[in-house]
Amino acid sequence: MIKEILDPRFQRLDVFKAQHTAPTQALDQLPTYEVFVLLKEDGQYQHEGIVHAPDNEMAFIFAKEQYSRRMTCAGIWTIETPNIFVSDYSENKISIYDSVEASSSHGSENYKIFHMLKRGKQHKYAGTVKANNAEHALQVAKATFDISKPILNVWVAKSSDFYESTEEDKQIWNTLPEKTFREAIDYKGQAKIEEFLKNKKQ
Repeated sequence: MIKEILDPRFQRLDVFKAQHTAPTQALDQLPTYEVFVLLKEDGQYQHEGIVHAPDNEMAFIFAKEQYSRRMTCAGIWTIETPNIFVSDYSENKISIYDSVEASSSHGSENYKIFHMLKRGKQHKYAGTVKANNAEHALQVAKATFDISKPILNVWVAKSSDFYESTEEDKQIWNTLPEKTFREAIDYKGQAKIEEFLKNKKQ
């Protein structure tokens, strides 16, 4: 049984709520890892989903297969689900930071901050702050980032808990940046068959 799912789209499902009413049982599957993908070099990392894996390195390999095989990609991060601190959820026009006291004092560890601006949308990477713990990271984030728009939910995690793609990994995705070979229509299979039949008749 899954103890917790961070994705808000699943949290709204009745079946998920029903799980929490049943007694907790031992997991009968591999742990879950959250996957964050950078679609373009000048874009933002955003949460794409989860994979099940025995460790972070294998989670990264599964994530590359699951989330970059059929779309352009510039980078992937993976992290085990329990390592993410999740703030409360606010209403649509109320920012979660309204209940957080800003702090300009920094800590010794790097924490990645992810913001959700709209319900049903994925969390996007806002930046990294130095803090002493997750709660402190929220306080530093409030004083550091642009929060002019309401932030409905925040994910916080130590940078050291992430498994991140390297420059060497990018060679895989840069081979054919347009990924046209991924789409079946781009193989032009029907045209090749017609050309073959035409040549056969000659």
